[in-house]
Amino acid sequence: GNLFVNWYPRYWNIVLEFTGGEVQQGDDEGRYRAYMVEVSHFFTKNFGIGARYDDFDPNTDLTGDRQMDTSLV
Repeated sequence: GNLFVNWYPRYWNIVLEFTGGEVQQGDDEGRYRAYMVEVSHFFTKNFGIGARYDDFDPNTDLTGDRQMDTSLV
C-alpha cells in the first residue's frame, strides 16, 4: 500500500509518503517499507530552500539492509 500527502500552506510545500508491502522472488518472501519527508520554504515564486529525508528497508526481516538518506534541496 501507499499513502501520499502534499500540503501547501502559504510559502511552504510539505510532502509525506509512506509505502510498504510484500515481495516474492522465487521461493523467497519478504516485506518492505519506505517513507519520505520533504519540507520546502519559498521566499519568492522561484527561490526557496528545503530538506528531504528518505528511509528504505527492502526486507524488514533482515538487519543491516536499511538505507537512509538526507539531502538539502
